[in-house]
Amino acid sequence: MSTMKIFMRPLIALCFALAAMSISAAPKDTGDILGSITDSEGQAVIYANVGLYRPDSSLVKVELSDEEGHFAFRQIPAGDYYIEITYLGMNPYRSGLLHLQSGQTLELPPISLQAAATDLTEVEVTAQRPLLEVKPDKLVMNVQGSINATGSDAMELLRQAPGVVVDQNDNISLMGKSNVRIFIDGRPTRLSGEDLVALLEGMQANEIDAIEIITNPSARYEAEGSAGIINIRLVHQQKKGGNLNLTAGYSKGLYA
Repeated sequence: MSTMKIFMRPLIALCFALAAMSISAAPKDTGDILGSITDSEGQAVIYANVGLYRPDSSLVKVELSDEEGHFAFRQIPAGDYYIEITYLGMNPYRSGLLHLQSGQTLELPPISLQAAATDLTEVEVTAQRPLLEVKPDKLVMNVQGSINATGSDAMELLRQAPGVVVDQNDNISLMGKSNVRIFIDGRPTRLSGEDLVALLEGMQANEIDAIEIITNPSARYEAEGSAGIINIRLVHQQKKGGNLNLTAGYSKGLYA
């Protein structure tokens, strides 16, 4: 079994377990959307990017399919949505409009992805990062160059990230744990509560390259606790300029 699968199995299993345990406590005006993905031969498609969108194409949440090809969006506000699925070497999939009612568990028919056709007479390679990438020690949600890079802030991006929950009081939890540490470019912030919220809401999405989700921090993060790390990686020009478009007060307290 590959190192990547060993890392991802407990991560995705915990995502599904926590989601299942929260069903009874879900608000009455929400519902769940469940589905599964296979290839043309009926084999499960593992770690496919599954995005949930509103009809205006704004992203609500993104998840990965698990080792059996299943995916789940839990406690989603009732309304209309569609899903998009992407996987390397497969044609992208987009569903029709989905109508989610309050208290409903909407189980989608099995989704079969088809292999992308390759024209050997004219091959053009375009480098494009997937929305989600699985690394040996973390999940990476790519922001720069995606539709999420405009019109939102870091707080809104965290609401979309897999395994991350931001409640109505702007408290951030990761995989069910609340004492999450927020890092900027690999360095811990020393802000909390309203100050941290102000920092994240003042950080525009177009300033962010990617969000790294580390559910099992290594020894280098031992002093920061074991609940999990969310590292916000800034775009290159922002790193050089050192300007997060924040007030001077927040700039001074940003790093340790």
